[in-house]
Amino acid sequence: MLFVGFAATAQNPAAVLEQADIDKFVETVRPMTKELEALGVDLDKKESSGTMNPYEALQANADAQKIMKKYGWGVDFSVKWMAIGMCYAQVKMDEQLAMMPEAQREQAKKMMAMANSKMAGMVNEKDLKLVKANKDKLDKVMEEDY
Repeated sequence: MLFVGFAATAQNPAAVLEQADIDKFVETVRPMTKELEALGVDLDKKESSGTMNPYEALQANADAQKIMKKYGWGVDFSVKWMAIGMCYAQVKMDEQLAMMPEAQREQAKKMMAMANSKMAGMVNEKDLKLVKANKDKLDKVMEEDY
């Protein structure tokens, strides 16, 4: 499963996503990831060497930047990918909670309150609505192995 993991620094971030970003992500994530992995870049890793995360490492790698550009991504790609990943994680968490029986749901909500409050501060509501509206398309690229 491709999952984008990060530590966000901003609370209540500005909206960064448009429908075109979601469409481009769905279209490019598989082939782009394969090419990046061929360079030795692992997008599923939470951290690369030292304190750099994979997205910082990509920005520092000229060959990776060429691949990103080939697929239409610019310097803002990590911000957009982070927004998609964080919003998608929130959508999936909400989906799982909704499927639980009421008693389990309340217990899980209490256990997840801290994580939810931290994630809520990393997710823009407009971006979240856009990702939620595209959940089925995103499921195909976020959950399948390729």
